[in-house]
Amino acid sequence: MPRPYPDLANLSTYTLASNNDIAPFSHKSKAQIQRLQLSNQNHYAKAKAYNNDLQAAESNTSVSLLKWLRQTIRKNRPQEYKDQHLLNKVIEGDVKWAKKWIESGADVNKTIRVLDWTLLHKALIDDRADVVINDRADVVINDRADVVKVLISSPDINESTINQPDFEGQTALYMAARKGYTDIVKLLLNHPNTRNTINLNFDNGKHFLLPIYAAACKGHAEVVEALLNHPRISVSTINQPDFKGQTALYMAARKGYTDIVKLLLNHPNTRNTINLNFDNGEHFLLPINAAVCKGHAEVVEALLNHPRISVSNSFVYSASYWANSQGYTDIVNLLKSHPKTCNYNTFY
Repeated sequence: MPRPYPDLANLSTYTLASNNDIAPFSHKSKAQIQRLQLSNQNHYAKAKAYNNDLQAAESNTSVSLLKWLRQTIRKNRPQEYKDQHLLNKVIEGDVKWAKKWIESGADVNKTIRVLDWTLLHKALIDDRADVVINDRADVVINDRADVVKVLISSPDINESTINQPDFEGQTALYMAARKGYTDIVKLLLNHPNTRNTINLNFDNGKHFLLPIYAAACKGHAEVVEALLNHPRISVSTINQPDFKGQTALYMAARKGYTDIVKLLLNHPNTRNTINLNFDNGEHFLLPINAAVCKGHAEVVEALLNHPRISVSNSFVYSASYWANSQGYTDIVNLLKSHPKTCNYNTFY
C-alpha cells in the first residue's frame, strides 16, 4: 500500500517542511522539495533529472510527487503560490507573465527574507540577460528594464519597497546606478509612481551607498547625468566623502573619467556648489592631485579651467615634481602654460 503524502496544509513556499513531514521520502527528496518550494520552476525537467533520488510511494513517480506538491501549495496557500510565481517571472524576465501574476493579486511588495531583497532587487541582481534558462531554448531572459517598469507601474507598490535597502544597504536605485543600467535609473527617477518618492540621498549610516558616488566610481557618465538632472538630489550628497574621504569628483578624477569630471564641474546643479578643494582634515584628497598622480592630463586641465579651483606654490611644486618624476610631460607642459599656474616660480 502506498505511503501517504505529508500534510502540507501549513507549508509555506518560502520555508522547508519539517523532518517529520518529509520522513516518507529520501534525503535527496528533501532537497528537491526545498528547491520546489523556493522556485516552483520547470518541475518536470527537475523531476526527470532527479528521478532516481526521489523515492515516493510505490505507485507514484517523481513527476506526480512534484505535481502534487505544487497543487497542494496552490490549494492551501494561494497567496504565497501567486507571490512565488511572480518572483519566478521576475527572475526569468518574463514581462508578460509577471504582469499577469500582479493582476491576479500577487504581492509586489514581497520581501525575500534573510537578504531583504525586494522584487526590484531580484530584477537587478542577476547579470543573466539573453541567457537561456531552465534548459529550454524558448525561454530567454528579456530586458530587465521592462520587468522593473511592470513592477513600479503597479498601483500597489509602496514607497518603502522602492527605497528599501537590502542586507548590505543597497537600494534598487543604487544597484542600477552601480551597474550602469541607465534606462532603469531613468525609470526609477522619472516614473510617476517614483518621481517624488525615490531616495537619491540614501545613506543608512553604516554603508556609504550613494547612487551618484557608485556611478562616478564605475565611470557611468549617463547615469551621473541622469542623477544630476533630478531636482531632488542634494548638494551634500554630491560632495559627500566616503569613509576614506573620497568624493565622487575625487574618484572620477583619479580614474580619469574626464566626461564625468566635466559633468560634475559644469552641470547647472553643481557648477557653483561642487567642492574642488575638499580636505576633511585627515586625508589630503584633492581631485587635481589625484589626476596629476595618475597622469590624467585632460582631467587636470578641466579642473584648472574651473573658476573655483584653488592653486598654491606648494601645489605647483609638488605637481610638477610628481609629473616630472613619472614622465608625464603633457601635464608638466600644461602646468607651465596654463594661466592659473604659469606665473608660479616653484616648478620643479
